[in-house]
Parts: sequence; C-alpha cells; structure tokens
Amino acid sequence: MQMKKRIMVIDTEGKLNKKPYNIGYIIGDKYGNVIKHSNILIPSVIIDNIKKKNGTFSNTQKIESLLSQSEMMYLSESKAKEKILNDIKDYDVKELWSYGTYDKTTLNNLYDKKFKIDIPFYDITSTLQNRIVNKRYVKFCEDNGYINVKQDIPLYTLETVYRYIFDREFKQEHTGLSDCLAEYEILCNVFRQKQKTILCGGTQLWKRFLEFTKKFIDKLK
Repeated sequence: MQMKKRIMVIDTEGKLNKKPYNIGYIIGDKYGNVIKHSNILIPSVIIDNIKKKNGTFSNTQKIESLLSQSEMMYLSESKAKEKILNDIKDYDVKELWSYGTYDKTTLNNLYDKKFKIDIPFYDITSTLQNRIVNKRYVKFCEDNGYINVKQDIPLYTLETVYRYIFDREFKQEHTGLSDCLAEYEILCNVFRQKQKTILCGGTQLWKRFLEFTKKFIDKLK
C-alpha cells in the first residue's frame, strides 16, 4: 500500500519581526488523518519580551492559557529549532503549510533568518482564491460585518474563512496548536476541492479582493 504524502501545518504566536514564543504544528496527510501534533512554548522568548517591556507582557492572558495546556512542551530555542527540523525529516514531510506569510517570517527570526528546508513552503490563503473571491463570500462578509474598513475589502482571517466554509461558529484562540487544527481542517477541505497551490509569499489575495469587490460592495450599500 502506497504511503500518503505527509504535510505539516504550522502556526506561530509572537510579535511581528520577533521570535515566536509558541509554535504548534500538525503532521498528517491531505485527507485529515493526523499522525503527530506538537505544541511548543519557548520560555526564554517570553522572558526576553518581558524585559523589553519593562516587566510587562501584552499577551499575559494568552500566556496563562498556554501554561494551562497539559500537552505543552517547554523547550529552549535551540531544542525547539532542532525538534521542528527533526520531525520534518523523521516523518518524511513533503510540504509545509501556514495560514498567511506571518509564520514564515517568525520562523526565519527563530532560525536567525536561515529557516531553510528542502520542501515547498505553501500559503493556505493562496489556495482560497477560487473559493472566496466571489459574490457569495463578499455578501457573507458584508452581512456579518467582516470587512476591512481601511481597504474596503472582506476579511479573510482564519476565523472568518472557517465560519464561511463550515457554516459554524468559531473563535480563533491565537495559540499555536488550536489555530493549527482549524488551519489543517480548512486545508483538507480545500484539497477535496482540488484548488491550485501557490508558494508561500507568492499570493496577493488582498489585491484580488480589491479588484473584485470594488464595484460589488458599492452595489450592496
């Protein structure tokens, strides 16, 4: 029996242009079968953030939530980096996925700008272009107030897209593994639709929305 291609979906939490303090990832196939999941907390990054914020950390509530999770792994930066790369190799992962390009940026920060892997790094949002750049999604966002007011385009956050695709309530926790589970669920749904994939960083979804919604939203108002 031929082994199904294994993928990793990864989600990081932290500040943009900073190292992540929480990393969650799932290894599975494209049919929703999870082989392994990990939830990593890097205390040294939290401590460093607290020092830079003069004894305070803006994500205190989120940190408390993470500390209460029983499956959390507490690792140093070096051990966290080693574990991620080892799992990619040991589980023969063929593709890496994240929701947007933020996670790739924070991983580069963690690896001192050298997060190099020999497999494709894909952006989940790039696969959604044919799924959500349409009148039905725009109207869904307009009816529910899911609009980026500054750009006047629909939101395509994990929370918004999940609610649209699965037609059920979902609250993004902004913690690595919990968000990763939702991202993996969306990705497997996309695979069933056989949507085109684009390398992470190559998508301009917001530009497509600007072009598509400019006239349509005006008609709805």
